[in-house]
Amino acid sequence: MSSEDEEVEKEKIDIGDKEENVYSDSARKELVDSGGISAREEGFMEGYNEEKAEEECDTCENIITEKKIVKEIDGERHTFCSQKCADEYKGD
Repeated sequence: MSSEDEEVEKEKIDIGDKEENVYSDSARKELVDSGGISAREEGFMEGYNEEKAEEECDTCENIITEKKIVKEIDGERHTFCSQKCADEYKGD
C-alpha cells in the first residue's frame, strides 16, 4: 500500500468511515507500544487469530463476522462483508 493510500485509510478511520483492524500483527504491536494492551494480551490475541482463521473483507478489510458475500472476479475468489463492499470493490 502506498503512503498516500495509507494516509487515506487513516483519515477514513479518524472520521469514522472505517474501523481499524486491531487484530493485524502491526496493529497489535502498535497497541503494545502505546500501552493499549499488555504483551500477555497481545500473545492471547495472536494465539486466538492463529486458531480461528477469520476472513477479511476485500474492500474495507474488516473481519467478516456474519454472512459473507463471495464473488469470483477475473478467476479469483473474493469475499466481502456486505453487498455495498462487493459493489465498491476495485481490485488491486
